[in-house]
Amino acid sequence: MNSTDIDAGLGELIHSPKRLSRVNSRDLLHIERAVKIENELQKNNNTWKSCCLTMDKRFVIFISQFCISVVILGFSMYQLLTASTCDETQVYIGLISTIIGIYMPQPKIKD
Repeated sequence: MNSTDIDAGLGELIHSPKRLSRVNSRDLLHIERAVKIENELQKNNNTWKSCCLTMDKRFVIFISQFCISVVILGFSMYQLLTASTCDETQVYIGLISTIIGIYMPQPKIKD
């Protein structure tokens, strides 16, 4: 049973006025089971399992992106400090500007 089957069954049960007036304990158990399955599927979509540990997918992606950004920023700043001419610094200034632009929030006008 996948999430599409669950959604179709719940939609039929909830959106049908005739069916809703005749909800019994079997239907309530079906809904409860469907919600548990959906929660389990959602939980499994956000975890990565390895041979010795289980990790949250979103956390691993965030930490990876953050570490790569810090390494690139550090390297670019070092190259800016050690550069002897202005022509050598163009690439590194572009890298720093790009990474800062990615992490800075967009400006918003408050009403």
